Amino acid sequence: MHSSKGLEFPVVAIPGLGYMPHRDYGIHEEAKLLYVAMTRAMDQLILTASKASPFVSRIQQVHQAAKPGAGKGIVSSLMGFLGP
Repeated sequence: MHSSKGLEFPVVAIPGLGYMPHRDYGIHEEAKLLYVAMTRAMDQLILTASKASPFVSRIQQVHQAAKPGAGKGIVSSLMGFLGP
């Protein structure tokens, strides 16, 4: 994710959201990194998680509340919750 800033891809897959934030990093730093990775997707964003975490919970909340076709508005909503 660190090297993706400034790039765009048709499909972006981010596995392991249940492991975020990493114990060695703060939630805000990890949220910013996740935001950069998520916004690299031009057409499709694939997120996976095998366990619960603050990131997974918030993504589920925002996804359930989102209207169809909300697109990058969902990402902005996530940052409002996770970011400073």
